[in-house]
This record gives sequence, structure tokens and C-alpha cells, in this order.
Amino acid sequence: MPPHFQAHGPDASLRFGLARGAGHFGTPAAGRNVREVSLSVDNVIDNNNNISATIFTINNTTLHFESSRQPGPRAEPRPDPSQAQPQAQPQEQGAASKQWNLPTGFASTGNSSHTQSFEEIYGIPENFLEIEVTDPQTHQPTSSPSSRYTTYLIRLSTNIPAFKLRRSEVRRRYSDFEVFRDLLERESARVSIPPLPGKVYLNRFDDAVIEERRRGLERFLKIVVGHPLLQTGSRVLGSFVQDPSWDRNSW
Repeated sequence: MPPHFQAHGPDASLRFGLARGAGHFGTPAAGRNVREVSLSVDNVIDNNNNISATIFTINNTTLHFESSRQPGPRAEPRPDPSQAQPQAQPQEQGAASKQWNLPTGFASTGNSSHTQSFEEIYGIPENFLEIEVTDPQTHQPTSSPSSRYTTYLIRLSTNIPAFKLRRSEVRRRYSDFEVFRDLLERESARVSIPPLPGKVYLNRFDDAVIEERRRGLERFLKIVVGHPLLQTGSRVLGSFVQDPSWDRNSW
């Protein structure tokens, strides 16, 4: 029987069998004649480094198989690193020499050409207002225990024109705050006045109770003193926080 060849796939791989009758290539079966086969395989490489054909030589018989793979794009030759010319890196013109030196006493504000003086940066803001309630003191004018009361120091610093003094310190007791809040509500119907800390009937001279009331009074004053409508529209506000001779009975 003549040789039988069968090609599979794009690489034209080959399977074959040589025998008389139905025998297989390999170990001879009993009663069958198998002859020795000599096989060599050569690939033909094209200019694109692709296999264009495969040549099989079997017992001096040459079989030529064309590859069914489509030729791919031609690979560009890789440049030799040893022959590459060094490219000059572009230099920033005047980068080293173009350094802006600011005059002494000025600071840059970023990309803007405007500069700020130290007074503008570290000086007093255009409008500032600081107020605190501190230093509670308990007084007892007479020997009667019912005459005891606590006063709180109101310390204010500001440059807002609505206040007559830039710095002031006055003392007020809790009942003064109650009158002050009632006056604010009558003066400023459009402004919601925050509440005061609640009244204390037991242990009201205890240090923890006094400290809690101090924090509540300070929170109340920071809200009302910082309100722009009260700053410009209230007559009692500036007097209460700055006038040492303020008298609640005169309002």
C-alpha cells in the first residue's frame, strides 16, 4: 500500500502510516511485513520569520506542504542600542537663573503677582471679635446665707465699630443675664434669642455647677454678640458687655 499522509491545522502537522495491510507504524504485528522508515522534517522560513512551508523526506521521497497561515506584518528590525544617537534633552531656558527673589518683609501669595506684607499676614484681621466669660467669684454681702451670689467676668476684644471700646472687662451675675435677654427680645423681634442655662436650686455654689453655668453663659454671649443685626440694632448689647456701671433697673 502506498504511503498515506494527512495534514492538520495551520502548521501542517503530519500523521502518517506505512504498512502492508492494516498494520500500524511501530512494533510489527505477527504475520505482517513492516519495513523501516526514515523520516526528516525541514521548515522553510520566509522574510517575516514565519514558517511558509514544511518539507518531509521519507525514504528518499520528498513531500512539500505549503503552510496555510497567513503571513503576518513584517517585523521592523530592532535598533541596535549601541548605535543609537543620544538625544539632547531640552533645557528650560533660564531655569537656573530665573529665580524670583522677594524683597525682605514680603511673602508670596502663589502664582499671583500680588505680595502681602507681614502686617497683612500676621496682623489683626479686618474684623475680629473675641469674648469670654471667666473667673467666677461668689460674694456674700451680709451674714445671711440668702445674700450669696456669683458674678462672672466678661472679657471682650474687638475692632468692630459697633462697640465703643476695643477691650473691656465687666462683671455680671446670672440675674443680670436674665434681664439682658428679656431686653434683647423686646428690641429685636426679627432675631431669635438663644436660651440661657437653666436655673439651679440645689448646690448652686458647688464648683461643678458654677463651671457648667459659666460655659452656658459664654455660649449664650458668643451667639448674641456675634450676630450682625444685634450689633447694629440693639442699644443694650454694647452697654451690657462693656459698661461697668450698667444698671438693669435703668432699662
